[in-house]
Amino acid sequence: MYVSDQSVDDLAANSDASFTEAGYKFARPDQSKLTKQGQSYAGAYAKAGRPDLVEGITAISTDPTQLASNLQELDIPGLAQADASKFAAQIKGHRALIILAAGTDLIKALTQ
Repeated sequence: MYVSDQSVDDLAANSDASFTEAGYKFARPDQSKLTKQGQSYAGAYAKAGRPDLVEGITAISTDPTQLASNLQELDIPGLAQADASKFAAQIKGHRALIILAAGTDLIKALTQ
């Protein structure tokens, strides 16, 4: 996870440029860039001989009540409410959050 003070759109464009400059290609043949839905982006990249990358980018609410509510809605198994509150405090004040997963054959595992 990484938080940024860039806008969601700028962060998506910059991360895409970084991955493609490193030789990664968008993993879905019918798409050439991250998919945007509301204030979030998602997508996956692949490069032969390297780990697959699955990326999600989302805006961080500036409203503390909304931010806390968004984290409660995630309902992450094993994440206690106290820990969710600590996480909210750490990302508060930033504009965007990236969650990046990397792994061998990750895309293959997600599409089976």
